[in-house]
Order: sequence, then structure tokens, then C-alpha cells
Amino acid sequence: LGNIQVEGGKEGDEETALGVAATPSAKAASVFSARLLQVSESDLANALCLRTIQASHDVYSLSVSTTQAIHSRDALAKVIYTRLFAFLVDQVNQCINAGASDPLVAREESTAAGRGVSGMSATR
Repeated sequence: LGNIQVEGGKEGDEETALGVAATPSAKAASVFSARLLQVSESDLANALCLRTIQASHDVYSLSVSTTQAIHSRDALAKVIYTRLFAFLVDQVNQCINAGASDPLVAREESTAAGRGVSGMSATR
């Protein structure tokens, strides 16, 4: 996601984000990121470059500035990394705790811990 570059332009007096830059590296990053997120490339670009507002029964899409689009990209990456890290920690904890629930495994681990890593007593 961090390699996606946002292309800006002028709309009146304001600078707005037009979409993903057309450079080969930015395009490749956009295609790859969209595929990993299981969304279309245009949906990813719209999520980064447009702000959607729903008022009553009307839905409005407003362009954001290039800076805001870059902040959106960075925030999305941060959320993904945070959730991935939490998932990995949960998986490791489940693996560690799975063995502790079995009394035979817990007894063997406590005996092994007293012997040290090489199987020798820790007091030698």
C-alpha cells in the first residue's frame, strides 16, 4: 500500500486527488494491493481519493486533497498491519495455550524447564 502514489490535480482553486498515479510502479502496487484486499482497483482508488457522505436518502462523493488521500492510504495500511499483528499474536497464544491445557504436557514442560535447555540441571 505504501507504494501507491496518488495523482493530484486542480479543481477550481483547490487541489484534489484524481486517483492512483499512472507510473508503472504505482500501478503495480495498486493492482497488487487491490488483489490482496479482494476489491477492484477502482474501488481501492475511490476509497482513497473520495469521501462519501450519506445525508437522508442521498449519497454524495466528494474529492479529497492529495494530502488527505495519502493520509487515508497510510491509515488503511496501519489498520491492516495492526489487525494482522493482533491475529498473529492470537494464533501464537492459542498454540502456546493449547499445550498447557493438557496435564501430561504441562507436567513434561515443568520437568523440562527444571533441567534447562540441554537437559542438564540448571544448578550444575
